[in-house]
Amino acid sequence: MWDSRNLNPSLSFKTVDSSTGVLTPLFDDDTNLLFLASKGDGTVRFLEITEKNPYYLDYTSFVNEIPTKSIAIAPKRAST
Repeated sequence: MWDSRNLNPSLSFKTVDSSTGVLTPLFDDDTNLLFLASKGDGTVRFLEITEKNPYYLDYTSFVNEIPTKSIAIAPKRAST
C-alpha cells in the first residue's frame, strides 16, 4: 500500500493470495472499504483502510464455490 502523494517507500505490505489471477481492487470512499477479487477465484476479500499503521484492517472474506467472472461497484441506491 502506498500514499499516492509519495510512492517511495510503501506504507504497508501484505501477501493476499498465491494464485495466478490478477486482483481487481475496488475502493468505496464512503466506508473506506477495499474489495479485492480476481477472475477464476471464488473469494472476495474485504479490507478497511485506516490512517494508522498498518493502514488496513483485515475482515472476513466472502467465499463462494462458484468462481468470480468479474466484479464492479454499483451505486448504493441501485435497486436489485
